[in-house]
Amino acid sequence: VGNPEALPVAGFEACGAGDYQLASTYDVACAAGTWRRQDFSLLEDGRARDFSGENAAKAGRLMRGSPPVLYVVSPRDVVLARVRDVDDQIELCLKRGDDAGFRDALAIANAFPASVRRHRLQDLVKSHLDALLDAGQAEAAAAACPQFLGASATLWEYWIFVFDRRGALARLAPRIPTAEPRLAPSVYDMVLERLLETDPPALLAAVKRWGHPKVLEGEPLYSLDALMVRVDARAKRDAGRRRGDGSARRRAAVAETVAELYVLDGQARRGLDCLLALDPAAVTESSAVFDLVEAQRLYEDVRDRVATLRAFSEERAADLLVKHVDKFPLGDVDDQLAREEDGGAARLWYLRTCFARLPDLYASADHRRRHADHARLYARLGPVPDAASAGPRADYDSEMLRFLRWSSFVPLTEAYDACAAQEAPLYDEMVWVLGKTGKTAEALALLLDKIGSVKRAVRFVEAHDRSLWSTLIRHALRDARFLGELLDDAGSSSLDVGALLHQIPEGTRVPGLRDKLANVFQDRRHDAAIHAAARDCAKNDCLLLSRKAVKQRQRGIYCEPPHEIRDGKIVVKPPPRFY
Repeated sequence: VGNPEALPVAGFEACGAGDYQLASTYDVACAAGTWRRQDFSLLEDGRARDFSGENAAKAGRLMRGSPPVLYVVSPRDVVLARVRDVDDQIELCLKRGDDAGFRDALAIANAFPASVRRHRLQDLVKSHLDALLDAGQAEAAAAACPQFLGASATLWEYWIFVFDRRGALARLAPRIPTAEPRLAPSVYDMVLERLLETDPPALLAAVKRWGHPKVLEGEPLYSLDALMVRVDARAKRDAGRRRGDGSARRRAAVAETVAELYVLDGQARRGLDCLLALDPAAVTESSAVFDLVEAQRLYEDVRDRVATLRAFSEERAADLLVKHVDKFPLGDVDDQLAREEDGGAARLWYLRTCFARLPDLYASADHRRRHADHARLYARLGPVPDAASAGPRADYDSEMLRFLRWSSFVPLTEAYDACAAQEAPLYDEMVWVLGKTGKTAEALALLLDKIGSVKRAVRFVEAHDRSLWSTLIRHALRDARFLGELLDDAGSSSLDVGALLHQIPEGTRVPGLRDKLANVFQDRRHDAAIHAAARDCAKNDCLLLSRKAVKQRQRGIYCEPPHEIRDGKIVVKPPPRFY
């Protein structure tokens, strides 16, 4: 007695060992072949089997057939031992008392609803969801509701009120169904009203998800007019409070909800005005403004508010202006942004957008003045090279350099003055302007003194003025490091290496001089070999062309005599007529 593994046989005190008999229907059940031992085990290692997905078909073969019954017979009692049924295995899961046990019990009950006798699915669901809510796992409880509540409107309404009492309605709101089942309109109204009081961002998400309350079966999903009145009153109440009261995000969510309701009510322009009046930093979704403009084609309403659009999203604003340049003419937008008191940042953003995405339109002579302003704005507001790229750069190409090379309307003198006037002068752009205007000596001086790039100096002299080699050599003779780098690039240039070597003072130490000279001579031999090969190819081409010309000149030419003989007389043919 008290042993959990002992069978409860009545009157065992009066029975001896020979009074008991064991009988079973095992042979009959096995002979019929209607059951298998493994089909009556719904648990593996104490956990419920997987009855979802591909395993759902396998679950249909479980718990079928007639398992055998074991009889323990005594003079005073008969004990029957059967294979555990679905209720028994559900009870085993519930005895564990943890969240995993509840989930396993629910999984078994959902997989075999017709075999459950002693338990109610609703009770299991309630125990599981209550346990999750008690543990503070409201998100997990809400995520489980669609699976366990199914299409029962009664259960959904019950648990909506439970979540509301627990302060977790915002977690359940995204899962509340609007069809199959469709709940009573009063329930949806209650949900929206409670979200307005407790969680305005969740209210905004619910309104966007549910959309317009279309009439179905005689009643709308929720009362749009009543909700508009309540939300508008809340927005006005928030506006009347001190700025420090409440959360900016919650205020913005209420205002966004007002705008969304106006759109649903067919008042898209009023909704757009509400959105544009918000603080862009506090808006939940900055793309909502642009989506509304595109969906309702409200281009005229935002034509004079480009700066406001940019504050919401520079990328989306640029896409809108470029895509609908007919609605937002380039000149009008630029003039509008030029009036902004932001130091020219908005205007530079737009002109850079035009340069990158509307080059054909921007290249017109009508925008000559804008090209000059663009260069000045970029010199003043453009990005400054960081410290890592401030040293000698062999290859440098900035957006301003690309613009200067592309534009034929920028006054180069003004561009140079703008680059030189900055606190950190734009030397690379200044070098390009000087080279373009023919002031090669000044440009080389900047390359040598300010930028210090040997490769760029060599390329500059090769491309612009080879008479500057002497200047470059004099600078190299004063700096051993510069001299070494110059020798590295001498082999691929027209520099007279011999003259350079003769001018190097005796005793000057150039690190790696022997290897550098070997590379120079190797480059020169390589260039000589290429030159010889090109010369041979040219000779062969000339020979082939000469032979072809001689052969063509040696060909016969078909011609007809200017007369013919008729009846023994010479008759001159008439000249050919050309039409």
